[in-house]
Amino acid sequence: AGYKVVGSGLILLSTVVHYLQCGAAVPAVAPPIAHALPVLLRGYHTHAYKQVLMAGAMLPTSAGLKSISFKHLALSSQSLGVLLALLPHLKAILAAYLPEAQRHALKEFDGVESDLEAHQQQIFAKFVSILEERRRGRVKDLSAALAPPQAGAQRQPEPSANIKAVAADLRAVYKTLRDLLTPQQLH
Repeated sequence: AGYKVVGSGLILLSTVVHYLQCGAAVPAVAPPIAHALPVLLRGYHTHAYKQVLMAGAMLPTSAGLKSISFKHLALSSQSLGVLLALLPHLKAILAAYLPEAQRHALKEFDGVESDLEAHQQQIFAKFVSILEERRRGRVKDLSAALAPPQAGAQRQPEPSANIKAVAADLRAVYKTLRDLLTPQQLH
């Protein structure tokens, strides 16, 4: 499968690769890089959080989006996912160039990992809250659809327009997310 990563995530990965290449070429700069990389990754996390979960991308001074869609949330999650997948490898590469006495600096990556995991969980919680909000709006008037038929009238069992709308919402969201998230993330 693989990850679908936004452009800023690709730029971040390119920057990380350059940092690691510098550390490999000049081992004396590996310790400052071990401190700088977590700061860089946290900066990306903070910016992505503000843009997507706090809707900063909707500001005219930012991306000027009209809304933050399921697709935006999913792409943000995927970008975080690739970072989470690469973190152990980044630590291992840096550990190879760090003197033993300075490997404690790699513990900063553990904090970054927990921040990224929490951010990703908040994105998934946002999916659920949006769907729940839509469902509530759709079933608000469900009592009228469930009212018993008038005396003597027979009613064919069929889903109400409200339930059909909820099902349509779920289908649309699934269609949007199925190509962006892993099967485990969809369930």
